[in-house]
Amino acid sequence: MMTTLAPKKGIQLETRTTQPTKYSDISNNNLIIENNKNFVDSAKNSDKIKNNNYIYENKGSESSSKSNVISISESVDESLLDLYNTPMYFGTENSSVVTVQAGAVAHLPCTIHHIGEGVVSWLRRKDETYHLLTVALTTYSSDERFTTIHLSHSEDWTLQIKFVQVRDSGIYECQVSTHPPSSIFIHLNVVGK
Repeated sequence: MMTTLAPKKGIQLETRTTQPTKYSDISNNNLIIENNKNFVDSAKNSDKIKNNNYIYENKGSESSSKSNVISISESVDESLLDLYNTPMYFGTENSSVVTVQAGAVAHLPCTIHHIGEGVVSWLRRKDETYHLLTVALTTYSSDERFTTIHLSHSEDWTLQIKFVQVRDSGIYECQVSTHPPSSIFIHLNVVGK
């Protein structure tokens, strides 16, 4: 699994090939980040690390004798390494309109970046009340036409409505369980055949 660090302006990245290095062999006070969470946690908390220079090491397969190393030549804020502290935001524009023909399948998009531990729910606003349709991948509506489509490690949480009908037209809410909850609204417009 490859991890990508987003560099700050002015940071230059250098890619090189090297032999894998063990933490005990570090002599230049650089932090080696391996694909091993326990190692990273112990190394980040070590008093032997005297500066904020980091090296990311992607070991690849165990049989590989060489590794790709990215060296960051300037200091990096810890926040760049901690993606869980990045605020959640929607990639789908609020108040988007989806128009679909009756009888077809409607897909209401909801792209969410840096969701972290948040849970996505789809609700429908009808007659001044909200109706819970789905929470994560579980459908709570008695209408089996409603499902959430989400692939693992994807940022897309699409509400799918099969055999859409004119009466399905209206406002749908994609809500993330942040504190307070964050939402965008999608207007579904179903046109007759």
